[in-house]
Amino acid sequence: MMNILHEYKDVIIEIFKTTPAWIALIISIISPILNKKLEIENKKVTFLFSKRLDIFENHFRKLYEFRNIVINLVAVLLYHYEHHEYTNVDDINAVEEQLQKAWNEIRLNEASLWLIADSELLKLKEPILDSAKGFFQKTSSLSQNGILRLNKQDLEELIYLAKSLQNSIGKILETYREMFSINKK
Repeated sequence: MMNILHEYKDVIIEIFKTTPAWIALIISIISPILNKKLEIENKKVTFLFSKRLDIFENHFRKLYEFRNIVINLVAVLLYHYEHHEYTNVDDINAVEEQLQKAWNEIRLNEASLWLIADSELLKLKEPILDSAKGFFQKTSSLSQNGILRLNKQDLEELIYLAKSLQNSIGKILETYREMFSINKK
């Protein structure tokens, strides 16, 4: 064995001298491949995160718009409640129509939300669904030929249902605000 080592001593020394160069060559070949794979993974994660954020942001915006329409509806209903002798059902019908359109947009938007939201966020949607269902059932029961017919008791009930809907939306919007808050404590 010693004879073999002594005989190939120069070859063994050359191998040890060139080993760092071979390692550097292998690293220089493999490194760009690994970096490219990491870059692709990073872009994929960034893309998925941005899409998730877009879905949440869009849902937040639609809920916020819906909430503003509900607030407007409460204001219109309160006005007509206080001035029932001057009640113009066209005002209420117009706001209720806006509300229905906004609700349909929210429902379309929620299809994406189901894919990414956690169960806690989805549980917050239940009161909104219940409140909206109650409100829309009440307005459809008061509707005759597409025109809303109201008395003072109906106005009181619609105000209560609209406030309940507004409170339900407020809770989920507050959860979104906490979720998007940069300065979390």
